[in-house]
Amino acid sequence: MKYRIFWSIFCVSFAVMLLSCAAMIYLAQNTVKDNSLKSLTSFVQSLATSINTDGIDIVKNKIQFPYRVTLVNQDGSVYFDNEADPAHMGNHLERKEIKEALQQGHGSDVRISNTLSERTDYYALKLKNGQILRCSVTASTLFQGMTTLLSEALVILIFAVLVSLYLAVHLARRIVSPLNELDLDHPLDSEIYDELTPLVKRLDSQQKHINEQILHIKRQREELSAVTASMTEGLVILNSKGEIISINRSARKLLHADASAVGKSFLNLDHSSYVLELFDGDSHDFSAKRTSIERDGQIYDIFISRVGNEELLGYALIYVNVTASRLAEAQRREFTANVSHELKTPLQSIIGAAELLESGLVRQGDEQSFYQKISREAAALVRMINDIILLSRLDEGKVKEAAEILDPQNICAEISKTLHDKAKNKDISINIHGSLEKFTGNYRYFYEMIFNLTDNAIKYGKEHGHVTINLKEENSEKVIMVKDDGPGIPQEDQQRIFERFYRVDKSHSRRNEGTGLGLSIVKRAAKFFGGDVSVNSQVGKGTCFKVVIPASKQNI
Repeated sequence: MKYRIFWSIFCVSFAVMLLSCAAMIYLAQNTVKDNSLKSLTSFVQSLATSINTDGIDIVKNKIQFPYRVTLVNQDGSVYFDNEADPAHMGNHLERKEIKEALQQGHGSDVRISNTLSERTDYYALKLKNGQILRCSVTASTLFQGMTTLLSEALVILIFAVLVSLYLAVHLARRIVSPLNELDLDHPLDSEIYDELTPLVKRLDSQQKHINEQILHIKRQREELSAVTASMTEGLVILNSKGEIISINRSARKLLHADASAVGKSFLNLDHSSYVLELFDGDSHDFSAKRTSIERDGQIYDIFISRVGNEELLGYALIYVNVTASRLAEAQRREFTANVSHELKTPLQSIIGAAELLESGLVRQGDEQSFYQKISREAAALVRMINDIILLSRLDEGKVKEAAEILDPQNICAEISKTLHDKAKNKDISINIHGSLEKFTGNYRYFYEMIFNLTDNAIKYGKEHGHVTINLKEENSEKVIMVKDDGPGIPQEDQQRIFERFYRVDKSHSRRNEGTGLGLSIVKRAAKFFGGDVSVNSQVGKGTCFKVVIPASKQNI
């Protein structure tokens, strides 16, 4: 601390002295410069008045001027100069002061010579005959003036350093000395100067407060000795009377309480049945409990245990948010049920056809149709299983195939060729517009994403309709849009169509032999490429799916 005070005082003292000297020199220099400019301007105006009255010869007859005098013609050539031969002087038309005088009637400029450390002030005035009268004066710059006074400046600098050192040492010792002698355990017993009295009183007050806090913390530690010191889940500690001893931030947020809840009854925060049961029975016969509640759309498991001993009895309530795990479990059960249902239908068809063939109940000549049905249903099973495997890989982010160069136009053309017969059966035309730059990625995932969108557009598009695939670049993003002119999707279903096995019209979907996984695959494939898919649809006006792949994720 002593060194900080020393250097602070030294730097401030030295800086003040140095800045004061610099300011005085700067002001003096500016004063001299301003006076010089005023004299130059006055001289030019006086000389111009004489020339306008008596003619140009008055300039030529003058033998000596206090300033350099130059007469410049309107074309920039020099007509007269009292210090140089006009024939050897260049054209002055581009000089700043000349240009301003021609335009405004008067002009000025300042030019500094870096080599000579000199500054030259120019002032020009337009005469009645159209010529420009310019006068100039050369003076030393501030740097040149300082150079000539270098020895004096060094003496002043050394004096400033010595004075600053003396002041810094003396004041630092004086300030730090009482602080070094201060007794922190008994601050009021120390001899100090008046300026430190408020600080010492505060130290004494804080010392007493700290001692009281230490005793209070010891009591709290005894009460909370059986509980973990810090938790990420909600934690409430109650005494035997049901009063809150401690409640952490997570529990306060869950129960909509604040820090003032400590010391109050827990029933003020929660009147649930599990709380009432907690205090209705004999606390000595209490056994650990587990229950669940739902608050603010979240599900919590509550673990209730007794803590302490016979003399110090209380309860610990731990709130664990299990919303995510419960939701995942519900989705798993729903997925299992959907898979079971979707697999059951084709399997029943296969078993039924096989049993009829095996029993010989099929008429001779009809066997082929049963074989075709078994083959068709088996193919549907294979498609569903492949889709489930693909979804699983997309969910886990697993990629078995190596990344390769993808050509979106060629892939779309290949998909159009594959679905040509299916589209032809409904007299639907497939049109591809636009183009995209090639990029590196997983071929299968990109193919499946576009294929499913196009296949859906054909399935649900109206007969004699159109399916359009648009490819374009927007803000360095790759955009693929697949549009049909089918019946459209109701607004209430648009948020759920990307769920697995969800169908807007189950009877229509069954007729179209869909697995119910196509759009789920599209959604996860788009996310695999770092993008997303959205839908824009109106009932009776068709549907447009839009896939956007950002520039930062185009190389996988």
